[in-house]
Amino acid sequence: SLLSVTDRYLLEENFTPQYKALAWLSRDDPLRLVVPTTDNQLRKLIQRYALACLYFSTKGDNWINKLNFMSGLDECDWNEIDEAGYYNGAGGCGIDGYITMIALWDNNLEGEIPEEIAELKHLKILSLYSNYLEGSVPESLGSLKSLTTLYLHKNDVIGDLDFFCANRISDFRADCYGTDPSIKCSCCKVCCDRENTCYQNLSARSHQGNA
Repeated sequence: SLLSVTDRYLLEENFTPQYKALAWLSRDDPLRLVVPTTDNQLRKLIQRYALACLYFSTKGDNWINKLNFMSGLDECDWNEIDEAGYYNGAGGCGIDGYITMIALWDNNLEGEIPEEIAELKHLKILSLYSNYLEGSVPESLGSLKSLTTLYLHKNDVIGDLDFFCANRISDFRADCYGTDPSIKCSCCKVCCDRENTCYQNLSARSHQGNA
């Protein structure tokens, strides 16, 4: 049940991204998913819902490239390879069909990262840099223990990201550099400033050298 993922209030108020995602799944999704009867089907449904929440939370209609989001394709195919050979979108699925990668950098995302992304338990790469994201990052994302790459820099996100530190993310970047950074992140490998210049974070208190 989606009530185990999202508060009932958010599913019932018609202006929320969660309501819009549920409405899309139930009425407008060309894939027409059946009512899940197995654990895998339920997890795939929640996965598709979580990605729809991300789309609506970040004004997906205004994205530069929709990357097959909200199409009738399986969500593992909500991606494209650009002319430079870079992977963009959501996918990286194995035989089990679970998302391991979200790459939506420099794609005009506006708004906040939704709590529901925490349901993507197999996620290894989350790259959302160079957008217009704001607000704080939900602490529930700290449950994503498989994350190896997390790029949140060059956004307007604020707050403390140290809840990620126990995860030992190998490549972690945020806007945590400067005299008054918008982000606190003692375990980020790279910190960027308000001028979008990034530095290797050699320690929790010392940021030196261009990266």
